[in-house]
Amino acid sequence: MRLKILSLCLNDEKTSKQLRDALGISKPLLISHLRKLTNTGLLEYRVEFDEKRMIVRKYYKTKNIDLCMMEILEKIISEMEP
Repeated sequence: MRLKILSLCLNDEKTSKQLRDALGISKPLLISHLRKLTNTGLLEYRVEFDEKRMIVRKYYKTKNIDLCMMEILEKIISEMEP
């Protein structure tokens, strides 16, 4: 699921609503994945305030694809080691 999120946010920013619609998952589950990805530095976001609707939106984007791939591979390798 996290790889799907990274791939969806690779070329353009996505809101959590757009990600939920594309992935077909609940908001709490998505938030959990987004938090994990942002905490590890694989995903970044910018905040925008919609004055008309009086809401704050976060726009997510994959941070650095080269860095992402290296960290993903390191994680996979570390999980394979005894």
